[in-house]
Amino acid sequence: MLPASTAHASATATLGPGASARGLVFGVLVAPQLKALAGWPGLFGALGAAMLAAPAVLRPAVAIEGASLAKLKRA
Repeated sequence: MLPASTAHASATATLGPGASARGLVFGVLVAPQLKALAGWPGLFGALGAAMLAAPAVLRPAVAIEGASLAKLKRA
């Protein structure tokens, strides 16, 4: 079993590549269909909503990282 700090670091390291892969899929598959259905305002509205949702989605990862750093400082 890995120490908690190592497990959190590896879990957090996968966020970047995973996000870029989802961005590629969105740009190629979803964005053209969304533009065709809702037009440019709908596409940019969806992108704006995603930007507003990103901090809420990433908050648990930030909290875990902060707790791990605080634990390291105490040790």
